[in-house]
Amino acid sequence: MRSSAASDVYKRQEEERLHLLMEYLKQHPFITRTEYGQLTGLQKSKAWKDLNGWVKSKILGSKGKAPHKIYILPPETISTATGDSGSAPDTIQTENLQPVR
Repeated sequence: MRSSAASDVYKRQEEERLHLLMEYLKQHPFITRTEYGQLTGLQKSKAWKDLNGWVKSKILGSKGKAPHKIYILPPETISTATGDSGSAPDTIQTENLQPVR
């Protein structure tokens, strides 16, 4: 069981990783689990746990299945992440995105 102080540190680190991910997704249409692991320095299982936890809580969306699964901003987040005030032309189309091989 984690102490309160250790739990606070873990939560802060998770928030920092989420912030880093969101900054990345403002510049890129998607991220893979491997890319997220490289971005954060996390090992495969922890990177997967982070990403899928955020998908479950609807912070992220996902497309595809392993090993080609990609993680994206949820559709309602995409236009705001690009700085758009709500007009649709800057919205990113995500239906046909394919991971880089």
